[in-house]
Amino acid sequence: GAGGGLDDDSNLKAYWKCDESGTPIPNSSVSDESLNSDADWTVTNGSYQQGSPPLNTALDFDDGDTLAVAGTSLTQWNFMHNQTALFSIVWWMKLSSLNPTGQFLNTTQSSVQAGMGLTLNTNESISFRIYNKAGEATAVASPAGFLPDATSWYMYCFRYNEVPASANAVWRRNDDNEDTDNKGAASPSNDDAGNALTFGAKVGGLYEFLDAQVNEVSLWNKTLSDDDEEKLYNGGSGLEIY
Repeated sequence: GAGGGLDDDSNLKAYWKCDESGTPIPNSSVSDESLNSDADWTVTNGSYQQGSPPLNTALDFDDGDTLAVAGTSLTQWNFMHNQTALFSIVWWMKLSSLNPTGQFLNTTQSSVQAGMGLTLNTNESISFRIYNKAGEATAVASPAGFLPDATSWYMYCFRYNEVPASANAVWRRNDDNEDTDNKGAASPSNDDAGNALTFGAKVGGLYEFLDAQVNEVSLWNKTLSDDDEEKLYNGGSGLEIY
């Protein structure tokens, strides 16, 4: 189907523009595969910043109590952590502090639940972990220093494909700065996630809060092409999908 600036929105499960001033933030994807309102963000203690983002208004995760939960389903995000996990996520982010330890998104951080998590680390890397019910199944990470500073907006893209034997993870920043990583040897689980998809805070304990402004988050059940990323980056100005 038509995807606005991309001309193709196939497998676009969710798209959060962060241009609302309250909650919920709707899932704006109208693709044939959209999760529709089942993926709306319910925001807790969020504030909104206008003017500085490349596109629209940003949701400010303030490293204290802000989180956004994308619906209540424990099944609709299984494509991100099961035995055939396949997805891409693109987002614009401006850190509020460097050397962060914070959760960008997760459905579990427990070795006895199925699910996954995308975490910002103190060495300025981003790591992704898939968990099964017997322990950590997959861990990949960008290089240290991948998060460059706390003064500018950057577009980040993370692509993951569980099926290949190598180069399962691809990290890109500003349509460049590409790095790849290989999955671990353990096998993920096809069980449902332990929690609903949560942005900005560690599920369960509600800590490791994100300290950043975020907007234009798109989540796909496919690996985007380099050309798609280039179009979304749009020379640094950003491009709305719709």
